[in-house]
Amino acid sequence: MDHKPYFPTIIAKEREWFVNYKAQIAIDGPALGMTLLQIEAEQAACQAAIDKIDAAITAQAAAEAANAERNTMILDQMAILRPAIRTHKAYTGYTPAIGKNLKVIGTEITVDTATVKTVMTLTKVPSGTDLKFLLENCQGGSIYSKRGSETTFTFFKTITHPHSIDTRANLDGAASEQRQYYTYLVINDEEVGVQSDIATISN
Repeated sequence: MDHKPYFPTIIAKEREWFVNYKAQIAIDGPALGMTLLQIEAEQAACQAAIDKIDAAITAQAAAEAANAERNTMILDQMAILRPAIRTHKAYTGYTPAIGKNLKVIGTEITVDTATVKTVMTLTKVPSGTDLKFLLENCQGGSIYSKRGSETTFTFFKTITHPHSIDTRANLDGAASEQRQYYTYLVINDEEVGVQSDIATISN
């Protein structure tokens, strides 16, 4: 009969394996014809692996704590610097050259208005259908819908925040209906790019 590999591939399980082998070889070793020195040698191999695993776990925990402290420190210091930078940019002596020197000007965002496309996600919530989409560096999106017995998509609304809830009741008072939506992204009140893929949900 074939067997799966006996040695695990998950660190926590590997540690358990070494702990068990170290304890059991002392019990079963004599029945296998092992001398005390042979048993102790295998136990030492197990303990060396256990020690290294434990050291790595301790180091990882310390690294995670250090990373968390680092991230908090960055946020705290940027909370001080961001208002100061805004003040610098409003000062009469500020120039784009100074901004480049200080690296306080972000990379200019360009949008391909012919091909830009968003992705919609739908979730059923108590108040209706939760609609979300990605802005993709645009200013908003125009949402179109088709509900229940409707045969064509019609404009629903344009929003500048990529999240809305369709609270409209189901058509004809139906207990449940299929709803479909898609979105065009918007820049300067004009639809751009390609419509999103149609997203479907039962409401």
